[in-house]
This record gives sequence, structure tokens and C-alpha cells, in this order.
Amino acid sequence: MAENLELVQKGFRVLHPLMAAYIAQEMRREYKSNWWQEVLSSLNDQGRDLPNSGDSNELIDSLDIANCLRLIDRQWGSLFRRLLERDRRAWANELMGVRNKISHAGTQDMSKDDAERALDTMVRLCDS
Repeated sequence: MAENLELVQKGFRVLHPLMAAYIAQEMRREYKSNWWQEVLSSLNDQGRDLPNSGDSNELIDSLDIANCLRLIDRQWGSLFRRLLERDRRAWANELMGVRNKISHAGTQDMSKDDAERALDTMVRLCDS
């Protein structure tokens, strides 16, 4: 049984709606009514499954954790660097690596140390 992997997946499930809501809030504040177009532009290579329009809640719900993490990175220079300390970007990129690793892990578990590190990084990013 992949217990550590399952814990990290649960962590992402907790982090995801919080990140999506925060990102949408800040994108709306910065880009006003064009916020979703800016999301789509930022995710041009990864957003092909995102809707072109819709109500705000539907749009927020369409962002998966990978796209949330990408948006922190891709909007860093124009938005998030003014809102978050520099290491938050590194944490988002670290979590993207974890997300990619567990998405392709198959049945292999991750080490307890790696799981604890990922969960700690999630907590730190969420607290930000």
C-alpha cells in the first residue's frame, strides 16, 4: 500500500481549493474583468481543457492543482512577487515537481521523508 503517496495526494486535495480561490481573487483584483483571459494566456500551453468563459465559480473550479501552481510561477513577475515572499515561488515549483512525480508514480510509494517534506511545503505555502 502506498501510504505516503496517499497522504500527499490528500494534502493536494486540501491545498487545491484554497489555492484556486486565492489565485482567482488576486487575478480578479489585478486584471478586473479580464482576469480569466489572463489565466488562459498564462496557461496557453497547458490550458487547452479550460473553458473560454463561464461564471466565476465554474472558472475557479476548472483550475486543477497543476495549473494553480503554474499560475503562481508564470504570474510571479507581474503579480505574485508583490504579494508573496520570494521563497513562496520556490515552494510552488517544488510542489509542481512533487505533483508530477506522484502523478506518474504508479503503485510505488514515496519515502516518508519526501512525503513529510511535501506536506510541510503545502502547509507553509497555504499559510502564506
